[in-house]
Amino acid sequence: MIDSLQTEVERAKPKKKNKRRRLSGPSSSKPPPAAEVGASHFEQHSLEGPSSGDDMPSHHPPQHPSSPAKVNFLVIGMQKAGTSWIYKMFEDHPSIALSKEKEVHYWDMHFKKDDSWYESQFPDDTQGKVVGEVTPDYLSMWMEKVGKIHSYNPKMKLIVIVRDEIDRAWSAFLMWCRIEGKDVTAMSEDEVFESLTNEYYQSRSDLAGGLQNYLQKFSKKQIFVADFKDVSRRPQELMNEVFQFLGVPELAIQEEKLSKNYQITTDRTAVLENVRHTAPEGLKEKLASRLKAFYKPIVKANKAALKSFREV
Repeated sequence: MIDSLQTEVERAKPKKKNKRRRLSGPSSSKPPPAAEVGASHFEQHSLEGPSSGDDMPSHHPPQHPSSPAKVNFLVIGMQKAGTSWIYKMFEDHPSIALSKEKEVHYWDMHFKKDDSWYESQFPDDTQGKVVGEVTPDYLSMWMEKVGKIHSYNPKMKLIVIVRDEIDRAWSAFLMWCRIEGKDVTAMSEDEVFESLTNEYYQSRSDLAGGLQNYLQKFSKKQIFVADFKDVSRRPQELMNEVFQFLGVPELAIQEEKLSKNYQITTDRTAVLENVRHTAPEGLKEKLASRLKAFYKPIVKANKAALKSFREV
């Protein structure tokens, strides 16, 4: 099974071209923020995680009010899959201590700083709470950096929200266009296609490679995988499952807050609606078949990875 999965992931590698793909949008523009292309397309590992987490306690030990916050959970991805929404859901829970800013980027961008700096990004009083942060780029990190997380806390709990690969790429691309002030209407279909299929967007859709890297260091019991669709169709049930995974009491979230936060899908929907009205009429439909064909190997590998992950 493992060999089969590795073969599927291998097939998900983009075909090499003579011309190197850009790592962001169209030429003459800088890469998207945190544009580190992960190693997932280039490093192949087994999906069988270590067994060290099998005897993990269901609750984290309380911390002394004056002690540094030992981070014990991370939301690592996927990018553009509701991670800001889940951060908002965590904010109201009395047993969860979040970082002051949603995305700390310690493990991928600020890794040269020390753990004291990292822990200073969290509240001082974390007694009796689980402590965590939400940085979706962590899913695409190199294996070496995943190992650093394990060295910091071998019992770290990890949360991943998965989303349709092509929808995720479109969401990221349109937001990038807005941030960079790019006019989508001025781009040709080929330019948009090239942007949507470059290594950066592929790496952020590569769930299989990300899971492989993390399962080299963490057990399956330490990783919770959610479906982005559940953010809209069953938000309360989803959060109850997440709270149970973290070992904290369930929290009844007011329906109006769930609706409000989902309407902006934490700023994502609002941002995309501002961008979509500038996109050429029918552009997504025109590119649908090309994108489906291009992402097919990645989608296949991701499905195989999820199937393997969920097997007991």
